[in-house]
Amino acid sequence: MACAYELLKEGYDVTVFEKYDSLGGVLKYGIPDFRLAKKIVENIISKIEKLGVIIKTNTELGKDINIKDLRERI
Repeated sequence: MACAYELLKEGYDVTVFEKYDSLGGVLKYGIPDFRLAKKIVENIISKIEKLGVIIKTNTELGKDINIKDLRERI
């Protein structure tokens, strides 16, 4: 998500593919809530999404979509 944000700032169109049904990864599922509240992670994701990142959940690179397909879209 940090990379997506930086690319957006540079003017690139960004699509994030997530294998699971929601974003967050280790920040959301691996760090206990008392260390990092899930609501904070969700808020950051929401802000980045509002900036224009396209998010495709339940999409695994190499299984649901491959590099060749991505290159053809450019």
